[in-house]
Amino acid sequence: SVNAGVYTEQQAKRGAEVFDKNCSMCHDTARFTGDAFLSAWVGKPLHGLFEVIRTTMPEDNPGSLKPQQYGDVVAYFLQLNKYPTGSEELPTTPDAMRAIAMELRK
Repeated sequence: SVNAGVYTEQQAKRGAEVFDKNCSMCHDTARFTGDAFLSAWVGKPLHGLFEVIRTTMPEDNPGSLKPQQYGDVVAYFLQLNKYPTGSEELPTTPDAMRAIAMELRK
C-alpha cells in the first residue's frame, strides 16, 4: 500500500525537478492532489498511474523520459498527497508497481 512508505524523500525531490522541467508548463500540481485525483486512483494498483504518465507525457513527446524519471514523478505525486516516505525508492518494474495498492491516506 502507498501508506507503507513506498518512496523516499530524495526520490520525490527528483520527481519535483522532473515535473518542473517537463510538466509544469502545461500542468499545475493541484491537478494531482485532492479528492478528484485520489478518487481516480484509489483502489487500483499504482502501476496504472505510472503507465498513464509514462505513455502520455510529456504531451509533445510521450514516453521520452526514463522509467526512473516517471517513477520519481509518481513519488512526487505521493508526496504532494502527503503519503509517508520510506527507506526504499519506489520501484519502476511493472510487477513491483502492480503490487502497490493506491489507498486513501491513513
